[in-house]
Amino acid sequence: MNMHTKFKKLKENILYKNFLLGRVFISIFASLAVTVVLSKYIFTRNSPKVDYSFFSKSSRRVKQIGHNFASGVKNIFKKRVVLTRVFTVHTFFPRRGSTPPSSSSSNNNYVSIQPPSRFPTSPHQQPTSSPMITTYPSFRPTVTQPQTYPTSYQTPTSTPLTTQSTSPPIPTNTSTPTPTTQPTQAPITCPQSSGRNYNSISVLSNPTDRPAESHPDLNIKIRGFKENNERLELVDYSGPVDPNEVPPKFTTLVAGSAFPRITHTYQVYDWNWSTNTRGDLLTSPYPVTLIGLETNAYTEIRVPRSGYDIGQGYQVMVLYADNDSITLKYTREDNVVTGYTVHILHFCVDANLLSLYNRLNSEGRHYLPALKGKEVVGVANSNMVQVTIRDTGSFMDPRSRKDWW
Repeated sequence: MNMHTKFKKLKENILYKNFLLGRVFISIFASLAVTVVLSKYIFTRNSPKVDYSFFSKSSRRVKQIGHNFASGVKNIFKKRVVLTRVFTVHTFFPRRGSTPPSSSSSNNNYVSIQPPSRFPTSPHQQPTSSPMITTYPSFRPTVTQPQTYPTSYQTPTSTPLTTQSTSPPIPTNTSTPTPTTQPTQAPITCPQSSGRNYNSISVLSNPTDRPAESHPDLNIKIRGFKENNERLELVDYSGPVDPNEVPPKFTTLVAGSAFPRITHTYQVYDWNWSTNTRGDLLTSPYPVTLIGLETNAYTEIRVPRSGYDIGQGYQVMVLYADNDSITLKYTREDNVVTGYTVHILHFCVDANLLSLYNRLNSEGRHYLPALKGKEVVGVANSNMVQVTIRDTGSFMDPRSRKDWW
């Protein structure tokens, strides 16, 4: 950058600063003038004799004083510019007889002037009269209220815990999948012996009011069920979730598969107790009350684990068992009125477990087989096992993700 360019930029910088200083003086003087005018108006507005010509006279007076002040400031600026020009000329252009500055000398007595900050360093950037201040909104973190649970978890009721009792389940996907019902393989021949040992536990209620094999609540095959074409996937229901994971979990039902694929959906029939006959299909409040899960023949079928302990470390008591089905109760009452009940069908019940149940059943049902969580109750007899769950006697939707998975 040559000397003339530096001088030009220095001059512009000085003029710019003087201009800003003049604006400050003018603003202060104008504010004082307006204050005087308003003060006189305020103190004389209640007087009955107000000279309204005062405002026009004051306006002309303020205008004349402001003009005179601006002229004086302008003359001051001119004098400062002249002095600055003389200083700059003598600095960059020394007088005759003096030694000119040398770039190779270590003692340079000339002044190096850096370009003012208001001038752009890039040729594409336009200078601005005042700095641009960009403001950003303050960050406000999103506060999520912690989910609260009751101090004591109560056993779910027979109705679904939804915000609206008539609201349908919310599926995991919005698209309706095409049911791909897998044909059921022919059942295998169930093993006639077993090397497993099972124990029993005392029943804390009166025996059932009728033989278990003819009781529609204990032997679900008396009620029956019908296949329908609902979603072959887990669904989400609204409502609270048990923080202690007390309800039974089907993730331990099929050995080696925590989330077996749902291959069939069914609706269980109601029962007319007054006439002791089968009723209509249970279509409300859930569209599905029994499902079929994919498995392989001879795969172990186990007790769905839970947070219950009915005594001596056991979680369930066997209310009913035959060759291809079993009814598990998560309390020690000989009924399905309270607590959870799980029905597992279409598999081979362990021979030793079935033998123990038949003996205790014939002895009056004062004791029944007791099982621990994830204990083996048999093996699959085909490529599917069926399961349903009841809460205080009511059939639930076994596809509910938050409740049973």
